[in-house]
Amino acid sequence: MKIDSPVPAAGTAATTRAGTAPVPRDATALLLALRPGQLVDAKVLAVPRAGLARLAIAGAELLAAGRVPLRPGDDLKLAVMRTSPTLELRVQRAEAPDPRAEILRAALPRERPLGDTLRSVETLMARLPAPRQSGAGETSTTLRDLLAALLGRSQKPGELSAEAVQQALRRSGLFLEPRLNRGGPPEPGDLKAGLLELLRRLELATGSPDPRAARSTAPTPAEAELPRGPAEQLLGVIRGALARIQTQQAASLPAEQGAQQSWQFDLPIQHQGRQDAVQIRIRREARRGGRPEATEPGQAWTLALHFDLPETGAIDVSLGLAGDAVAGTFWCTQAGTQARIDAALPALRDALKLAGLTVETLSARPGSAPEPVRAPRPGTALVDAQA
Repeated sequence: MKIDSPVPAAGTAATTRAGTAPVPRDATALLLALRPGQLVDAKVLAVPRAGLARLAIAGAELLAAGRVPLRPGDDLKLAVMRTSPTLELRVQRAEAPDPRAEILRAALPRERPLGDTLRSVETLMARLPAPRQSGAGETSTTLRDLLAALLGRSQKPGELSAEAVQQALRRSGLFLEPRLNRGGPPEPGDLKAGLLELLRRLELATGSPDPRAARSTAPTPAEAELPRGPAEQLLGVIRGALARIQTQQAASLPAEQGAQQSWQFDLPIQHQGRQDAVQIRIRREARRGGRPEATEPGQAWTLALHFDLPETGAIDVSLGLAGDAVAGTFWCTQAGTQARIDAALPALRDALKLAGLTVETLSARPGSAPEPVRAPRPGTALVDAQA
């Protein structure tokens, strides 16, 4: 927005869009010394009426007319846009802080992929002591139950379905705080809620609470007898898993109003006895139309997948959907994987057609995927900065 002020000859009156206002000689000298591109500080002394303000600039006072709403006492940073025939100043608004930056600053160094978390939990559980019997034959296995429930989220790839992926998204932890903010309970089986409960119990068991969290005095007799080494390792693993969800929540926030909406989460799988996870990003594009290619604007939806299995190596998948048209690309880093995918593409094409979709292109390529596909991170000053 702009604020306009005239540059009159010394001792004369100046006609502005707001009317006629005298300008002191010292103000005239100051204004004549300004150059385009210069930044000056100003303070709003008074607002006689809408569209007119009395400003103090470097000790001089002048009237300025403009459309920017101002209040007495406002401190302004003004950029000189031009000096002739009328001095034109533009108010420099401070950029609103990116709400994702603080989350990423704390979470990025600590995050741990879900596949690593599950494998570590499986290994550390084997080092925990056998559960003790208590009471009337009851077994105190609360911590074990929570850890087992975490491992029990994994599904075999052959058993996956659209409903299973939808459920994994609902339970991913992305929506825990919005549900709580609306006064509702967590989604049953919510991953973040389960990890937070694990974190609380492990902090009590190790006597190492997070300094940012309130201390709890709830007794945990069975958990207090955990070996300190495995318990502290589990504590670090769970904190890393929570940081991972925080990073994904930040990545799922739109950068600005009207920007593309996306949801990024991990789908736990168990493949050939190994705990792992598929990284998923579902993005709803801002505009429609155009070919369903992952790098082109204007499409309805894109789906990006990343997984890294011992027998396949790293694979990135990008699928685009516009109306009933679909296109997809698979990138493979391990030799021999591309041939296996090429052999499976006809069956995938038939399945997509059976679902009522028009398949435009399906292809497999060697090497790594382009950066937007394989690194779906939120674009903030924090993660864009380079040394």
